[in-house]
Amino acid sequence: MTAILNALVLVLAFIVNPFINLFNPALPEFVPAPEIPPAHMEKYSIADYKIIYGAGADATEIKAAGILADTLNRITGLAYAAEEGLPSGSEDILIGQVSGVDVSGLGADGYIIDADGGNIIITGGLPRGVLYGVHQFLYKYFDCRWYTADLIVLPAGPAEIAEIEPEQYIPPLEYREMDWLSRSDPVYSVANGLNGNIYHAELAAIPDMGGVFGYNGSFAHTIINQFIKPAEFFDEHPDWYAYRDSSKSRVPKQLCLTNPEVLAEMIKEVRWYLGNGNGQPIVSITQDDNTEFCQCPNCKKVD
Repeated sequence: MTAILNALVLVLAFIVNPFINLFNPALPEFVPAPEIPPAHMEKYSIADYKIIYGAGADATEIKAAGILADTLNRITGLAYAAEEGLPSGSEDILIGQVSGVDVSGLGADGYIIDADGGNIIITGGLPRGVLYGVHQFLYKYFDCRWYTADLIVLPAGPAEIAEIEPEQYIPPLEYREMDWLSRSDPVYSVANGLNGNIYHAELAAIPDMGGVFGYNGSFAHTIINQFIKPAEFFDEHPDWYAYRDSSKSRVPKQLCLTNPEVLAEMIKEVRWYLGNGNGQPIVSITQDDNTEFCQCPNCKKVD
């Protein structure tokens, strides 16, 4: 019997295989694209430039100027310093608010990189924009990379850059977060434009690194854990919670989402958080990961 089955398998393989190949054609052989050398760009020295921030600069602007000075020192071997002062007329890297440069539309995270009269301007919205602008400047003009918290590449070289290309950038996503080993490192997070508050407790505690933007309370599973907690309401309002056909009873595992009293209480509690919570603007209203959803007639009708 085994021999017969083996023979049938072979026959089927010969019959089916051509059809498999028909719908799954072989991929063409991969041929790497030839490396194209970068176009020649005239560079000029910024060895004698001073890094200046204005009087009354925000803490993040002073920090951004310090980061730029420290990083350029490590790249070039020179001795840049971040200093408070006024522009000398030319050969300054101006960090933060600059007369004549409008940052009102940049929000908290947008930045501008520009050149004016021999000066380089790096400015941005507060509190994070200028920090992002400095890191973009280092990324674009000195090939710096922050791949992980432990893998930062600062290529050694002369204090020379290509001609500044005017650049304005406003992140299209207001909240930017990732779940990865490096996300709790403030240097990595700021260098890569991450501002979320779920995995950034360290960043939240460092105001001059721009702080965080995100959730007021938890970011998930907030229904019955953060809002309308069964310990507070179930005994008095069991009808606020999910009805289950299997037990013919209410269970404190989910809410009855068609009950108007539940909606009213949820609005009340969300408003409390926005006024008395951690000051962040996003409130998550999300169910638990379980299958104990409400099966009352009204909820079934909606489903």
